[in-house]
Amino acid sequence: MFCLAEMVYPYIISKRINAFVSSSKNGAIIANILGGLLDVKEVHLIGVGPKYSMELCDSVKCIQEERKYAYIFDFMCTGTELKIVSALINSKRGYLVYSAGIARYKENINFNLIKDMDVIVDTKELGIKYKIFGEPGDFEIEKEVVK
Repeated sequence: MFCLAEMVYPYIISKRINAFVSSSKNGAIIANILGGLLDVKEVHLIGVGPKYSMELCDSVKCIQEERKYAYIFDFMCTGTELKIVSALINSKRGYLVYSAGIARYKENINFNLIKDMDVIVDTKELGIKYKIFGEPGDFEIEKEVVK
């Protein structure tokens, strides 16, 4: 965790981050630890993800206008949660300016949402071949020729 704190600290200072935001239970634990180490507030948007649930209630009210947020995660695969969190923050006129976590699958998760992202482990460096079901080329439809 100290390694991640060392990565995150310069961005807290340079980008004047007001709070960490997380979207999963594991991300919330990491954000709490980093928040305690670096004296940064945390906002937890639990229920955000591929199956987006509107059980956010008071959590979204914690997002404030003109504030800067850093998204903290444990493992990022396709970036769906990042997109949703960014949309929620933008809807409240806040800014998601940085993201950091333990590991990510895709090398270049770039949704034009966030320019700066740090991870401790990039799975591409490990040589592990992950497969995301539903990527282009996974499905081939045979066309029947009707005579």
